[in-house]
Amino acid sequence: MVRYQYTREDGYSDWSHEGSWQKITHYGVPAYEDIKTEPKTVIFPEDGIYKITSSYREKGREDYDYVNFSKDDNNIHVRTNLDGLRDSTRVRCQYFTFTHISDGWYTITNIATGLAMEVCDSMAAPGTNIQQGILTKSDAQLFKFLDAGDGLCYIKSKLGCFVDIQSEDYTVNDNVWTYKFNGSPTQKWALHSHTHSY
Repeated sequence: MVRYQYTREDGYSDWSHEGSWQKITHYGVPAYEDIKTEPKTVIFPEDGIYKITSSYREKGREDYDYVNFSKDDNNIHVRTNLDGLRDSTRVRCQYFTFTHISDGWYTITNIATGLAMEVCDSMAAPGTNIQQGILTKSDAQLFKFLDAGDGLCYIKSKLGCFVDIQSEDYTVNDNVWTYKFNGSPTQKWALHSHTHSY
């Protein structure tokens, strides 16, 4: 196996083969994601109770994937699930209290657990899981809603990344994490206001 090493000058290599210089004739670049500009329009939901559904669902399927907390465990990763109205054990786990703190930043607290949505370990890196924890109003628990058009929104963490569905296979019980902004359907959410009192 021959290892090729090229210099920048004129596209020629710094090695020879059979006495002749070799020239670079083709090259490639990685398929980087398109650079997207983050939206600027902030949405201010009224303080109250909401359900959150993903816009990312299989064509022909009537139901959405709802953000769902585990009712029993602290610090467990947040996942999506089918509409809890089909399963009474999930109903309360899919309702959240939105509370505006300041400058468009909200806490999102689950009705069933009393725990707040938060970025795991307060990490700003893409690919960090969303979980639930005791309400502290730290930056890891503050989120802003940005207009995504068509009645949808993006949910941005104050740490910098956006709430996102990890995989793209349309499954339920899918992990919710944070990722850099890309404007994909896995980052678009619908907010459903409710007046239920628990």
